[in-house]
Amino acid sequence: MGRRASAIACAPAKLSFNKMSTPTFTAGDLNVSQEFLDEVEAALTNTASGTPIEDVIAQCADRVTDYTARYELQESRFRRLVRALALEALHGLINAVPEGIKASADDARKEIADIRDGKFPTLLAATAPNIAIQPAPGNWGGGTKIKARI
Repeated sequence: MGRRASAIACAPAKLSFNKMSTPTFTAGDLNVSQEFLDEVEAALTNTASGTPIEDVIAQCADRVTDYTARYELQESRFRRLVRALALEALHGLINAVPEGIKASADDARKEIADIRDGKFPTLLAATAPNIAIQPAPGNWGGGTKIKARI
């Protein structure tokens, strides 16, 4: 019991991570007409989110980032993949998805899965985030012995 009590009393090491940067993607990057964006906004006015288009884009960008986090992607490739997935998601929210958009999204899903699986040897590995570990306070491995209560 005494050992557990002293182990719990010591604070854990603190970690800090430097996030790798990802390109931003906005509704303007979808390259669609303002009429389409207005139609999506009108169809989704009753959702809990005040920004449904931005939410869909963020979800698609997060998916691409999650699948490709181990590699450095060119910004143009990132935008192409997010655009294909976002257009399919937006069309799916308001009506049937056109075949061309569905095919593009299927290709994008296959490509991000292939990137995740390392099937593109020309992609550079992403730099690992810098991890700063601060030592936990305590006498672990020190000269002072901790006496356990028995």
